[in-house]
Amino acid sequence: MRKSILYLIILPAFLSLFFAAGCDYGHQVRERWICKVNADGSGFQRICRDTFRALLVFPTAGTWVYYPDLLIFSRDGLWNYYYDNHGYGQQNWTVGFSEPAVMGNNGYAYLTSGQSVYQLYFQSSYVYSLCSFSCFLGAPLLSSSKNYLSMAGLTAEGAGSGEVIINFNPNNYIIENYVLNRPFSKVCYLDGPACYLCFSDQAVFTYKPASHEYRELYAFSPGDSAAWHSRYCLPFSSCDRFLLINDDHEILAIDVADTSKQVIGHATPFFHADYGGKAFNLSLSNDELSVYYTEGNNLCRFYYPTGETTVLLQPKPENYNVQNYTGVRSAWNGEGIYFIADLVYQVDKHVSAPAPDR
Repeated sequence: MRKSILYLIILPAFLSLFFAAGCDYGHQVRERWICKVNADGSGFQRICRDTFRALLVFPTAGTWVYYPDLLIFSRDGLWNYYYDNHGYGQQNWTVGFSEPAVMGNNGYAYLTSGQSVYQLYFQSSYVYSLCSFSCFLGAPLLSSSKNYLSMAGLTAEGAGSGEVIINFNPNNYIIENYVLNRPFSKVCYLDGPACYLCFSDQAVFTYKPASHEYRELYAFSPGDSAAWHSRYCLPFSSCDRFLLINDDHEILAIDVADTSKQVIGHATPFFHADYGGKAFNLSLSNDELSVYYTEGNNLCRFYYPTGETTVLLQPKPENYNVQNYTGVRSAWNGEGIYFIADLVYQVDKHVSAPAPDR
């Protein structure tokens, strides 16, 4: 009887010590972070936790650095992350705006919302309306001279994804409208000839308003997957080349003059509910010498001067397992690449979760 009582006293104490010892091995944590890595792949840095996850997973979200400790993201609104003495905070600048077309290093951007064109000054966070049109606007792109802002327009009675080219000079408010007889999603103006480079989910083509001439440069395969194509068509500022992702998920650089193609990488799709499930990471650096993309759980760079592909970030830098990249974008000043990803790591029970790398 005494032994039974002794066992009842000792056993709970032993079990509590056993489980406490087991907890010393720690546990696995998965968190969503905004991160940065240098352009050469060094200096992995955690910026801040993605507390607004629903707002920052847009596959074509923009990330720029214009002023010290300032990050800008776009999705269904335009958000900035700013650093102060208390860490990173969030501010919603605008709601319902397009991804901005950025005007060089002058610290401001053009956006569209509904039927209006707006200008945003980053330093003052001030947004003001420039002009309005009779159609709904989207996908603003700057010409290589930075003098023209070309936009896709959709009339209220239109059935296509885009019908009207809006060519807008913000310096002296010269506006040109051209109605196309085939749909497109975004368009950019070639400064030299009177010609536009148009992107749709079916094809990429040029259009000359004077002669109403169309020239098809690339045609996508028809099918359900075609709904994502135009989002990943990226023109170079000179408009002599553009990037796209084909149905085999190859990243192609295509020459506008002779339609020659160069395969520069292979992008891995990831699930995104907003766009039928398929999305990619693809970004062109500001100097247009590097293309950043993700293949599997690797962050990769194709470098034009050498034609080499480099894996910048493998899944386990600094004891973190990096997974599920979204929003991969080169910083405007070329200092690095920003992205949003899941960080999986071990945490000891006596150690609190890590703070941002500041």
